[in-house]
Amino acid sequence: MELGLTILAGLGAILFLMGYLGFVIAGFKHHFVTGLISIFPVLNIVTVPALWRNTSRKVISAAIGLIIVVASWFLGANTGIQNLIAMVKGDKPTASQPTIQNSNTPLDASSSLQSAKDESKMQALPKKALYRMAFEAISLDKIQTLKDRVVQVTTSNGDKIEGRVSNLTASSITVLGNELAIANIKKVSLMVKKPN
Repeated sequence: MELGLTILAGLGAILFLMGYLGFVIAGFKHHFVTGLISIFPVLNIVTVPALWRNTSRKVISAAIGLIIVVASWFLGANTGIQNLIAMVKGDKPTASQPTIQNSNTPLDASSSLQSAKDESKMQALPKKALYRMAFEAISLDKIQTLKDRVVQVTTSNGDKIEGRVSNLTASSITVLGNELAIANIKKVSLMVKKPN
């Protein structure tokens, strides 16, 4: 509903601006001073009798546009317009509107209603995490199975290197660009999920 009212307010504003600009142009065609006076919104009422014959349709369309804008504003377009302004600024929309996500699929009223129904069925997140990530020691025989896994390697010098295994050979392992000889590795720990 708010989206429809926002669109209606935009159309009313376009109708008002077209009528207003037509009135101003007609004022300048009549006389330069009349054109200057017709630019100012409240003061231009003085020029309406002089320009009425040529601009009656423009004045009426501008008045209808203004009525549409004011009516749609009070019926709820103000929230939709504020949300659009917030999205342009990068702020968070007001709570009464669903957040419009940037996606490749168009957003329509039925999908926003469906998402609102789905959110009402959602459960709250648990108080604590379901699992944690930790390093678990593994035997050195399993080094060849660690391609693209996150590990912590302790060398015989006592240095610890943590990172993803990017390359494996029969005699070496590469972690974060550091090629380590398997013969110089004292301990290997693999990052795994552990329940809390």
